[in-house]
Amino acid sequence: MKSLNCKNQLCRSRCRDAAAFTLIELLVVIAIIAILAAILFPVFARAKVAAKASASLSNNKQIGTAYQIYIADYDDTALIAGTYEPGNPYATLTGPQAGYLPWTGILLRYMKSYTLFGSPLASKTEPVYYTGLNYCNNEAECFLRYPSFGYNYFHMAPLFRDSSTGAYLPTPRILTNVAKPAEQVLFTEIWSRQTAIGPGLVFGSGTNAYVTFAEATPPDKKATEAVLLASYGTPRQANWGMSWGKDLGIPAPIGSLPSFEEGKFTGGNAFRANGLTSVGFADSHVKRLTPAQLAAGTNWSIETKDMAPSTIVNQLNGKYLWHPDGN
Repeated sequence: MKSLNCKNQLCRSRCRDAAAFTLIELLVVIAIIAILAAILFPVFARAKVAAKASASLSNNKQIGTAYQIYIADYDDTALIAGTYEPGNPYATLTGPQAGYLPWTGILLRYMKSYTLFGSPLASKTEPVYYTGLNYCNNEAECFLRYPSFGYNYFHMAPLFRDSSTGAYLPTPRILTNVAKPAEQVLFTEIWSRQTAIGPGLVFGSGTNAYVTFAEATPPDKKATEAVLLASYGTPRQANWGMSWGKDLGIPAPIGSLPSFEEGKFTGGNAFRANGLTSVGFADSHVKRLTPAQLAAGTNWSIETKDMAPSTIVNQLNGKYLWHPDGN
C-alpha cells in the first residue's frame, strides 16, 4: 500500500485512491489467513477430541465409583451382567426380555444420571443417542441398553449351566480374591451398537434365560465359542462376531464394525480418542490405553490384528489384564 504526502485537494484525492489495498495485497492477506486456518483447525480439532476424551474418562471413573459402592453393599461380590426386575422403571420395557435390567441399570441406583453411561466421543448414529427403530423406547433405556461403556462380565461374572435345571447362572467373583486390582480391567469404551441386534444375547430359554448387554470383550473370548438358544428357541451364536481379531461380521441389520477406532479388530472395544480408550480398573482408577496395551499378555498385536479369533490366546505370562487370577 502506497503512502503520499498530500498538501492540496488534488493530491488528497489521489492519496485516498492510493490508500486502498491492491488486488495482489488482498490475495496475499487471504492466502495468509488460509495458511493459518490450515495450521490451526487441526489443533482445534485435537483439542476438541481431548476435551471429549477427558469427559469420557470422567464418566468411566464415575461408573467405577458406583461399582465400588455396589460391591461394598454386596460383600465384595462382583457385578453380574443383569437381572430380572420387572417393577424397575429402568428395566427393558418391551420385547422377549421385558423386565430385564442390565448391569447399567443395577449401577444406576448409585449414580446421578443415566447419561453418564454415554461418551461424548461416541458417534451420534449409535443407539445410545437413538430412540425408535426398535432399539429402545425412551432415552433412559437407550443409555442403559446401549451404553458407550462395556463391562468385563465374561471374566468377572462368568456363566455356568446348572445341569439339573438347565439355567445359565452367573458366578460373580469375589473382589478381595482378585490378584491385581490395579491391573484388572472392568470397564472399557465400546461401540454401543454391538448390543443393538434384537433383545441382546440370550443364554437358555424361558424362565432360565439369562441376557447379556454391553460387554467389554476380552481378547481371549472366542467368537465361535458356542451356539446357544435364544429365548424364542432359535439357535444363535453366542456373540455374533464380537471378538478380537478377524472381523467375522455381524448379522443384518447392523453389519460389520465400521472402523478400527470403533472396535473392528478389538472385539468392539472402541479407541476413539486418537487411538486410545478409557479403561476402568478394579481398584477404581482409570487411564487411557492403546489396543496393544489392552491386549497385553496375548499373542494379538497391531501387526496381526486380523488373525483368527480362535488363535488369540492368553499366554499366561502375568501380563494379561482381563482375568482375576492375574494371568
